[in-house]
Amino acid sequence: MKKKMKNKNRHLLAIGSLVVTICVGTLIYYGLQNRHVIFADENMAIEICAALGEDVQPEDVRYKDLANITELSVGFLGHYETLVDIKKCYALKNLYVNGYGGILNEQMEEGEAIKVLTEEENIQMQQELSKLYLH
Repeated sequence: MKKKMKNKNRHLLAIGSLVVTICVGTLIYYGLQNRHVIFADENMAIEICAALGEDVQPEDVRYKDLANITELSVGFLGHYETLVDIKKCYALKNLYVNGYGGILNEQMEEGEAIKVLTEEENIQMQQELSKLYLH
């Protein structure tokens, strides 16, 4: 009889531990999703905010908001120091680079020069782009 009670207590303890683990994991997940995004590149932050909607400011963006971005147009890569912020848009399906589009390209005045990437910057951008995984 005691052996059956010990087994039953072990099963209850295991189930209780599993429930607590699931609850803590859920709280951590939602806590992380509600954190403010810290962008590595100010210009990329502008593009990502534009993809979220008008009047969205970088300091207002939370990680859960980035799930709404499925398409991003960043225009010319010469506007950015790094592309690592693109990885934060985890639901991204289409990415458009080095072409028309992007809020920074629209804000450029006619005749304004576009920064040409150096060979090192070009290699860096290619490496960063190769690390992106689009669904």
